[in-house]
Amino acid sequence: MPLEVSHGLAGIEGAEYGALLPWLRAGALDGVRQLLIEIHGPYRGGTYERARELFAELDAAGWVITHKEPNLIKAGTLVGYAFLKLDWKL
Repeated sequence: MPLEVSHGLAGIEGAEYGALLPWLRAGALDGVRQLLIEIHGPYRGGTYERARELFAELDAAGWVITHKEPNLIKAGTLVGYAFLKLDWKL
């Protein structure tokens, strides 16, 4: 039976670029309906190019942003996002 996950939270402190892209490409998130992640800025290895690549791959895989919230404690250097998989199937 395929794994079904209603919500996935990835609090991986700057490793979202190195972790999420391989997970997306390997199909590891296929059973996840909603994903909550923080996207970190340059001080944790992030760049605008890497963020655009991550968002483009999420979009191509059927994920849409449903919520966006800046972390004001970190002076806007990271933003929390909620994604929903529109074509979610088991």
